[in-house]
Amino acid sequence: MTLYLDHAATSPVRREVLEAMWPYLSTEFGNPSSHHSVGESASRALLWAREQIASIFECRPAEVIFTGGGTESNNLAIKGISLANPRGRHLVVSAIEHPSVLESCAYLARLHGFEVTEIGVDRDGLVHADDVAEALRPDTTLVSVIYAHNEVGTVQPVALIADVARSQGAAFHTDAVQAAGWLGLGRGGLPASAVTIAGHKLGAPKGVGALILRAGTPIEPLIHGGGQERGRRSGTENVAGAVGLATALTLAEADRAVAGARLSVVRDQFIEAVLATVPGARLTGHSVLRLPTSASFCFEGTSGEAVLLELEQLGVIVSSGSACAAGSSDPSTALTAMGITPMWRTRPCASPSATNRMLARWLRWRRQCALPSSACKKSAYLDRISRFQCRIVAVRQAGWGHGLNASVALARTQRGNRPVRSVRSPGLPRGRVDGDTHRRHGFCDGTRSRAVAVGPA
Repeated sequence: MTLYLDHAATSPVRREVLEAMWPYLSTEFGNPSSHHSVGESASRALLWAREQIASIFECRPAEVIFTGGGTESNNLAIKGISLANPRGRHLVVSAIEHPSVLESCAYLARLHGFEVTEIGVDRDGLVHADDVAEALRPDTTLVSVIYAHNEVGTVQPVALIADVARSQGAAFHTDAVQAAGWLGLGRGGLPASAVTIAGHKLGAPKGVGALILRAGTPIEPLIHGGGQERGRRSGTENVAGAVGLATALTLAEADRAVAGARLSVVRDQFIEAVLATVPGARLTGHSVLRLPTSASFCFEGTSGEAVLLELEQLGVIVSSGSACAAGSSDPSTALTAMGITPMWRTRPCASPSATNRMLARWLRWRRQCALPSSACKKSAYLDRISRFQCRIVAVRQAGWGHGLNASVALARTQRGNRPVRSVRSPGLPRGRVDGDTHRRHGFCDGTRSRAVAVGPA
């Protein structure tokens, strides 16, 4: 069986999410803007999805803007808020932001005359609120700091940073793509002007995300047309995707406390085992302020390309760096900001149904396999090494799994007749989703789960 260890890049769609989406991909296919019964059915489903997400963020449904994913949401937040705000043309971001944030800032600097201040991080990847306060100016329009980092899992003090930004009159945005489902998203713990989430890190499909934009925050749309999403993001709404995103987020939030506590224990045990048994292993990211699913490492003098090839021959699928920087061999900006040199970096990633035995399988390989340093001599290899960071991806529960932001796999599996946890909305037709494909790729342990009705009535 193939062991998929790349959930930092994406996760499989949960079965409950597929069940909830199916009617809006088949019988209930209407355009939510159409004024007839078919369109009104789609409109009701879209409203349900908006209300579900709003309840988790403790905001109004009108503050939820559906987008095509995390990258679009980040672009809309950075460019839209900056261009709509008459306060000034100065931006403050951390040096470890997602490329969609950093590139949006570069665009504003290049074409619209904005100044961008990048805040450095310490060796644990932590942004300090005092550094943000020192960078603020009277003309600062927006501050953006990622909630939990996608490579090393460090959780930032976003509530404190948001208070600092707000005290100076600047808007605050956070990329919560990796944090959603694992950290609090309510207004009390996350007092941000704008928050980005994406579906495919939660067990929803690729191609759907949302920007939570607090009331009173002006924004300039990037996409113009029919005026959907209250004129902030034109284009016919992806009803099935919105229902899938809302369902996945609701399921994750319902299980967050229990799953987070359990996985934190497994994570710490795994970190201890790796550091104790693998020569040259180094933990990256904060030792305490990190996602419950994240255990990220570097291995001195190891070629990332060689690790990729060796593991794939053993049926273990891993990644050499962030999938968001497609095709790039440049060093990781985050690890560089943390002071980690290229010869230190390496990264595999994990499976939704992975167990501790699977983790042990990876650990045994990594401990026994001594890769020759000569493999690192060519410049091409040096480029690849700089992108290879080892992380642990944990999976939430149920045979279909909830892919997490971490790396080599900690996971919960479906056993016997234990039911899949679900959120039930009456009235949704029950469908069938065959589990064979999921089992072939290691997405469940071979036990068929019962169908679950989730989604709008």
